[in-house]
Amino acid sequence: MERIDVMRVDVEGAAPLVLAGEQNKQLKRVVVRYLMAEVNGPRLVENGSSPAQLVEQLGSLGFVPARLTRRCVAPVQASKWDLDPAREYDRLFVHEAAG
Repeated sequence: MERIDVMRVDVEGAAPLVLAGEQNKQLKRVVVRYLMAEVNGPRLVENGSSPAQLVEQLGSLGFVPARLTRRCVAPVQASKWDLDPAREYDRLFVHEAAG
């Protein structure tokens, strides 16, 4: 597959493990333009991670936090997000090469 426009990751707090596997190679090749990730704080903590660490891991793969505005995807600073490990929410990321 040459390109995936949107990928959803909803693995109940196991995203760091999934992203560290074989998918890591594909994500580094800019196959995925937009990634919607479930950020399950309690489960991430149970698995030895955190929402902030997940954002950092995705950043190392070239993904930046984003939001939808007026039919466009706009990067946003992760520091403006609620990364409370006691909460669960979905977050959008865009690959920096998606242009």
